Amino acid sequence: MVTYAIEHGIPIDDAYVWCDNHLSAWKDKDGRRPDWDQMMARLATGELGGILLWKADRFTRSPRQTEDLLDLAEAHRLGIDGPMSGRIDLTTAAGRGHARDLVNKAASESDNTSERVKPALRQMVAEGYPLGAGRIFGFERAGDVEVRESEAEVIRDMARRLLGGETMQVTAAHYNALGVTTARGGQWVPRNLGRLLGHARYGGWAELNGERLGRIPGEPILDADTFDKVQAKLAARRRGRRPTGQFPLTGVPLCGRCLSGGRQRTMAGHREMRRRKDGTRARRYTCMIQTGGCSMSALADPIEAMVRARMVRDLTDPHTVANIAKRNDQLGDLRAGVQAEIDEIISELAVVENKKAMNELNKRRYGPAVATYERRLAEAEAKLAVLDTPDGAGIIEEVGPSDVLFATPERLRQLIAELGLTITIMPLADGKARNTFNPDRVVIDPPEETR
Repeated sequence: MVTYAIEHGIPIDDAYVWCDNHLSAWKDKDGRRPDWDQMMARLATGELGGILLWKADRFTRSPRQTEDLLDLAEAHRLGIDGPMSGRIDLTTAAGRGHARDLVNKAASESDNTSERVKPALRQMVAEGYPLGAGRIFGFERAGDVEVRESEAEVIRDMARRLLGGETMQVTAAHYNALGVTTARGGQWVPRNLGRLLGHARYGGWAELNGERLGRIPGEPILDADTFDKVQAKLAARRRGRRPTGQFPLTGVPLCGRCLSGGRQRTMAGHREMRRRKDGTRARRYTCMIQTGGCSMSALADPIEAMVRARMVRDLTDPHTVANIAKRNDQLGDLRAGVQAEIDEIISELAVVENKKAMNELNKRRYGPAVATYERRLAEAEAKLAVLDTPDGAGIIEEVGPSDVLFATPERLRQLIAELGLTITIMPLADGKARNTFNPDRVVIDPPEETR
């Protein structure tokens, strides 16, 4: 593009370069094209003289978007130029007709391809052929039914832990500590662990777009009863089932002693075995030895009271609420963009898998193509994991102090994340009694004076 621009005397400014990476020029109606929107906004100001692009059918395949562009072109005398498109004068009837013809032809080709491929894919799935976006954890190869037994046992153990009441955060930490990675070599987090256990293939089903169409040959990794119970458990979580835990901050406070040693560990709630004089047992947040912690603990009641009080103060500060709402909107937009990128990669990879299954793609080309898509998918999922925030981001403006006081444990943790608070429990000072609470041990960041 740069060489072409230099050869043809077309000036380029880095401030006016837009690229919707990995987003389809055809499926604009299903996804967002942030850079396209930015370009159209700048064109509407009249500050640009034309558009330099690589190829017209990679620019847009949407007749609707084309008409929007032509309206701007007529008002601001715009043209199109590029190595594979040639020069198109959008201010003339012939030029506009040529642009419409290119886009309509590209859209028609995409529709025809989709119409030809979809029935074939559906038939293959109905016959028990599992389509897949790369290798699925528990199986040897993409689109294969051969089980990798070492990983299959991990899946069965994850299912047992879920049905036994263990949180996904604890399960993920357990397998990360053992060095067990995802199929793409990544770390386990609750999000990808939940997605894994919800995969229909582990129950012996071949699925297309969420619809179970056929049974995969052989014994499934999870028997029917276990698979159904796991899906019910996951569905209950997705519906927003109220947590029943008595320690709403479990997994939230950081252990200050471990942090000082260069490790980051969270603390979990537990009750002491010894009863106090009034017959109750003390509630504590502890850096659990069972999961590799240092055993440091602190009384739970005053910690929870301090955290709730801080949240109430933040939620009554208009400046803080406005900043959080703005941040949540930005995160939501970024997450939507990355999710659209993931969906597009999976769709493209499914087409490659279909071509391989129909012998339209030889092994020499298939291997590198799948490796490229898997790398892109891993990178996109890593970006989404970084951006991941609790469901409901952006509704912080509708939350008041009473919501903090009566929030469920799950909702309380969501609010803490939305407020951007980090709670660290520092070690007990030398000489202090174990059952004496010192509020200086609880460090809540950011400090209130910086809000």
